[in-house]
Amino acid sequence: MPDQTLSFFRWREIPGSVWMLGLVSLFMDVSSEMIHALLPLYLVSVLGASTLEVGVIEGIAEALTPKKRLTVRATAADGSTKTFTVICRIDTPIEVDYYTHGGILQYVLRQLVRS
Repeated sequence: MPDQTLSFFRWREIPGSVWMLGLVSLFMDVSSEMIHALLPLYLVSVLGASTLEVGVIEGIAEALTPKKRLTVRATAADGSTKTFTVICRIDTPIEVDYYTHGGILQYVLRQLVRS
């Protein structure tokens, strides 16, 4: 029985560098969630675009639903535009809530504040 009590305190034996690495990883995850929520999209057709194109996603401001097809209009530096379709890879209604709240962290914090 005393061995079980002592094994609980073994977390103190973990090196400081491991704790620091864990904290850095936690803060990186939290900060990326706080800054932006990413919208995962799958291309329906081949894009063939350069890296200097700016895209506008049409239909995202309307009611976003799981696996919704969206139209993206990409404008190149020379003014030419390409239009293509993507499938939004938000697969469940709870993921829609996460995205509309700006990320999982904001969603969870708002739920905690409400309760």
